[in-house]
Amino acid sequence: MTPIAHDPDTAQAEVFLSLLLAETAGLLVHIEYAQTQVEQLAPTDRDLERHWRAEERALRTRLHQAQVLVDRLLVRFPVLVDRPRAPASDRWAG
Repeated sequence: MTPIAHDPDTAQAEVFLSLLLAETAGLLVHIEYAQTQVEQLAPTDRDLERHWRAEERALRTRLHQAQVLVDRLLVRFPVLVDRPRAPASDRWAG
């Protein structure tokens, strides 16, 4: 990979991409947790099951929105596709 000249727009896009990827990683963890709750509550507590199903749907919507932003960012800044990135756990602890 050849070095890329410093471009403030690309640098800012790279930071935004890292944040989006960290957000998607966090959403995936929360979706998995919601799915676990649905599986555990399904036969016993219908109200909580409905709550967690709604939570899962909302999280999936947010995940889809974040993925659309990632796709758009990579279309606008294709140089970011090949850039190495730290794992999401290294970028965001929240």
